[in-house]
Amino acid sequence: MAEAHQPVLYHDIILALHPKSGGRYVDGTLGAGGHAAGILAASSPDGLLLGLDVDPQALELAR
Repeated sequence: MAEAHQPVLYHDIILALHPKSGGRYVDGTLGAGGHAAGILAASSPDGLLLGLDVDPQALELAR
């Protein structure tokens, strides 16, 4: 079984960004969506995130 990707500096980035409910966020290097998932979880229930990536496979994986 393949090991799940662990985003680099995940906790540090979430702490520094300090997402809030209702916040609007952009992840310009979406990749597998690890940081995006953390941002959305921390900004629930009303946070919105726009995820961008040049790799179509990464976009599909993050969905």
